[in-house]
Amino acid sequence: ASMAKIMTAYIVFDRLQEGSLNLDDTFVVSKNAWQKGGSRTFLKLNSEVTIRDLLMGLIVQSGNDAAIVLAEGIAGSEEDFAIQMNQYANSLEMKNTYFTNSTGWPHEDLKTTAYDLIILTEALINNFPKLYKLFVEKEFTFNNIRQPNRNPLLIGRYKVPGADGLKTGHTKESGYGLVGSAKQDGRRIIFVLSGLKTLEDRSQEAETIVNWAFRQFKMEKFASGGSEIGKAKVWNGKSRHVSLVLENDLNVMQPVLSSSEPSFVIEYLGPIKTP
Repeated sequence: ASMAKIMTAYIVFDRLQEGSLNLDDTFVVSKNAWQKGGSRTFLKLNSEVTIRDLLMGLIVQSGNDAAIVLAEGIAGSEEDFAIQMNQYANSLEMKNTYFTNSTGWPHEDLKTTAYDLIILTEALINNFPKLYKLFVEKEFTFNNIRQPNRNPLLIGRYKVPGADGLKTGHTKESGYGLVGSAKQDGRRIIFVLSGLKTLEDRSQEAETIVNWAFRQFKMEKFASGGSEIGKAKVWNGKSRHVSLVLENDLNVMQPVLSSSEPSFVIEYLGPIKTP
């Protein structure tokens, strides 16, 4: 469903970051985009709309018309844009995903998984931290029509502290879904819901899973970056072993009520050949 629009946003973000597009650039609203059903930004036929407004329409309002205008403006047609979506999916190793359009509109060949959506979301947040902030916007007004963000974690009685994204979706085939994210005390939770029967179910489940994740799990540091954690065998060297040193801190997520410590195993291809 509309959770596929995360990839549409990802591609636009990538073009903006590399400099081939600018937020003030404009694309023309085609008849194909203007007449598309479902959620809309209510773009005017043949009008020129900035990429900034199109992104807000895509992200906040989940506008199918905005998604198609972006796709056509970048690739010439939505079909060619779908090819690019799949190229990006392959580069991100989303191994069980195939896109057929920029909107997530039902299609027999369109597919993805919760795991692949997590991969995409992590990449978007890490690669485009400044542009990702658009996902936290609570409402957007275009053509004198104000629409709230559909993400229940951002507004209303299911609002969660630290929630900053991401994207809802709904079709008859897929049910109600959500790719959500929240950050509290430096720790980020990303999750995917799909197949729920009602808006209320989606909202309740989203709030429940975020609160459960933050309350029932904690991050513990078991070793600091730069510390030696073991040794590896060396072949044809002055010494028989070489120290293995952590590049970064070793942090592990653990259940709050866990009574046991995690165990660690070092795996490497060895013995290591000297230079």
